[in-house]
Amino acid sequence: MKTKIQNLPLAVFLILFCLLCGGLLYLSFFKPLYQDEGVFLTIGKWLGRGLWPYQDFFDHKTPGIYFLAWFVQLFSAKVIVFKIIVLITNLIGAF
Repeated sequence: MKTKIQNLPLAVFLILFCLLCGGLLYLSFFKPLYQDEGVFLTIGKWLGRGLWPYQDFFDHKTPGIYFLAWFVQLFSAKVIVFKIIVLITNLIGAF
């Protein structure tokens, strides 16, 4: 059986790792848009104006992300809301 002293390096490592990951995740919400995120939001705006994917415009991705961007833009024009929703859907999809 390991003592508390032997488990201390592992606990310190896990805490530092979680702080690093959390900090990087936090910072990622406040950086400028990547190219794909800008495309998703622009095409989502076009969907809101009545244009249709593969008929009025083309991008090589499936239309689900564009409809998600359009849906998010119905409720909020803030980019951070879109990033949070995409993070949540990615986490759900990962499991």
